[in-house]
Amino acid sequence: MPERYPSELLFERYLNSLGYNEGAHFDYEPDLGPPEHPDYRLKTVSPGVLFEVKSHSRESNQSKAVWKNDGKDYGI
Repeated sequence: MPERYPSELLFERYLNSLGYNEGAHFDYEPDLGPPEHPDYRLKTVSPGVLFEVKSHSRESNQSKAVWKNDGKDYGI
């Protein structure tokens, strides 16, 4: 299993807080074939929602989870 970044772990904690569990509700780095290589696929709706989670450095050296959906930026 690939090592996960702090922002990915934060995103997973957010999904878990909503009651979503890996395997049952979402996949990490799902194999969708080229050219798709998202970080996550949320499987609660068909065909699924894809997420790319990014880390942004801050002066305090903390990570922030940011993702896009329908052209909007979201973050925690």
